[in-house]
Amino acid sequence: MNINPSKAFRDSAKKTVPLSKGVPKKVREAFQIAKADESGIFQIEDIPGTRLYDRVYIFSDINYINKDNREKQDVLLSLIAFLNFMQVDFKITIANEYRNMRQFIAEIFTDINREAYPEISKGMRQWITQKMKEGRLQDIEKVMYLTITCRTFDQEEAKSYFNGMDMQLEQLFAKMGSILLPLDGLQRLSSLHRFFYPKTDDGPLEAEEYKDVLNDVLPYSMEAGFKNFLIMNESQYVSVLFARRYGASLNEGEVIRTLTDVTYPSFLTLDYAPVEKETLDAKLLNANLNNDRSISQEVESKQKNRQMATGISFQKGKKKDELEGYIRQVDANSESCLLVGLLIVITADTEEILAQRVETMKQKGRKCRVFLETYNYVQLKALNTALPVGCRQVDHVRAFLTSSLVALQPFYAQDLVEPGGQFLGRNKTTGHLVFGNRKKLPSPHGMIVGH
Repeated sequence: MNINPSKAFRDSAKKTVPLSKGVPKKVREAFQIAKADESGIFQIEDIPGTRLYDRVYIFSDINYINKDNREKQDVLLSLIAFLNFMQVDFKITIANEYRNMRQFIAEIFTDINREAYPEISKGMRQWITQKMKEGRLQDIEKVMYLTITCRTFDQEEAKSYFNGMDMQLEQLFAKMGSILLPLDGLQRLSSLHRFFYPKTDDGPLEAEEYKDVLNDVLPYSMEAGFKNFLIMNESQYVSVLFARRYGASLNEGEVIRTLTDVTYPSFLTLDYAPVEKETLDAKLLNANLNNDRSISQEVESKQKNRQMATGISFQKGKKKDELEGYIRQVDANSESCLLVGLLIVITADTEEILAQRVETMKQKGRKCRVFLETYNYVQLKALNTALPVGCRQVDHVRAFLTSSLVALQPFYAQDLVEPGGQFLGRNKTTGHLVFGNRKKLPSPHGMIVGH
């Protein structure tokens, strides 16, 4: 039996052992990656015995917002199954990464008839330009990451664990209609490079550069002595916010979408720490016993003072009903509990623009009943926690049962972007451009009506 269930409950969100003690002396020590392996499995802690390893997956969005209620319920039930399945610390990150839109269109758009039909080609490009101006997030691409962790003695043991997880995770995401794929080492480092150097066009990282690439990926300079922001690479201003509290009810179709709907590089991370069933049961039982004891003391005090009203106060009665409801809910539905931290990373080119964006993000949060604050004096630790790397250096978390946690589900709407595809217009839901290759469809035939 756990003597202190409250402490065991809080300790479910363990912090990562830092690579350096005290203030990092160089940028390499400031970021929690002890070793980056070509397989994509990174070593996060550098300590004797069991240490932390992680792997990152990329997964696709689905057309959640356009589904009917029954289909949405099926997705949320599949998400609950995934959350109940996870027994290790993990993260979901929705990144808004910089993308040079004109270069992207040049690479993906097929213009094979340009010489034969120059006027049509010119008209198509004018149409694309017009739709770019009408659309949103012109130079931003949304990418979704899943980071999972494990504690093992060495790299090989970690590799065996993640290989065993791969197929199960793919199946769980397939039930939600999403495709999930693991990233190798270069792909992971490229994703970090896109954050630290958002507007550089250096091209993809090369395999022969791998041994030295981690130093090239990380920022070359950092100023971390400010209260609520960092300066990286001399001109990139970064601030990390967290969810201090949540409203009584959240709209699962709006929360994450609202907080990630921005026109600049940013990302939102949900940092999850599962709570063991025995710890959850002990915590609920202990809280209920303490509340019953408080109710008894209140009744005895009223009787001793000869007060006419001997019933219990509204607040204690409400708390008793809530606790008993949670106990029945956990037992009846076999629900899991997770401690969750919500972090948002905002970037800007100047301190003034950063301050404006932080305030706007707070307003967006209040709109969907997520109340945000900046992390003060621990911005570097907060940034490490928010990155798609399996470390946790801040732990401002809130407990959720899985049935409630689906309010923070990450899906919204899917975009069609196929290399070599034709431009088909603008996605009315997301505002993004649509490129489709009809030749890849089961029925590629089409009809053009007009002059």
